[in-house]
Amino acid sequence: MIERVKNDILEKLNPIFDEVGKEVEEIFAYKEKIIQNITEYRPNNSLVLSLNERKIAQYFDHTYLKPDCKYENVDKLAEEAMKYNFKAICIPPTFVGYAKSRYQNLLVATVVGFPLGYTFSTTKEEETLRALSFAADEIDMVQNFSMLKNKQYRYVIDEIIGLKKACGEKCLKVILETSFLTFEEKIISSILAYCGGADFIKTSTGFSDKGATLEDIVLMKMIFWDRKVKASGGVKTLDFVKELIEHGIDRIGSSSSCQIVDEFNNS
Repeated sequence: MIERVKNDILEKLNPIFDEVGKEVEEIFAYKEKIIQNITEYRPNNSLVLSLNERKIAQYFDHTYLKPDCKYENVDKLAEEAMKYNFKAICIPPTFVGYAKSRYQNLLVATVVGFPLGYTFSTTKEEETLRALSFAADEIDMVQNFSMLKNKQYRYVIDEIIGLKKACGEKCLKVILETSFLTFEEKIISSILAYCGGADFIKTSTGFSDKGATLEDIVLMKMIFWDRKVKASGGVKTLDFVKELIEHGIDRIGSSSSCQIVDEFNNS
């Protein structure tokens, strides 16, 4: 699968750069680096073999983004995150101030333009600045995949550039929502996010009909080899988590984090 994905990306890369570059000329400055990333990509099973309870827990953004979120859900999530030593919690933006006031040492991620991605860029920037004013540590932003599908590549990358500027040193993750994208659109999204300065790209909101797949992770990690990729949506089993880690995942968003770590500890 890896060689097939690599060859398919490389085959489509020149036509993609020619098309997107008409509107976004600066991507050509990154072309050589992206090709290098693709060719250098390698899975690493030693990452799985060296896992322990602390290491596997640090892959997880323990997540609750359901529309029925209550303060007690945030408390439970935060307490579990501290118990298991998860990397972060990911919660709706209106709960960020509450979480940071009660759990100051906990990394808190939140979402912007969520879950459909087609709000105005200025709205996303205001959401981001508001979340940061409540001390959010990381921003998971849904790209405007409606504009992407309309080939409005300048719009897509300018939005990412604007949000990264708003984030400053704080981490920006761009959610591609891969279930709505063609193979070519996944490549284009990854390239635009890379050139726009995103720290991470992320598969899914968890609100579409399909979440993270191993093939999508391989594609995204090939382009983001020297940056980071987050898998989210439908990550519920230890076996899948091990596959993701072997193939280069840097972070995993899941509401099943506790069960997965428990399964690891009991295996």
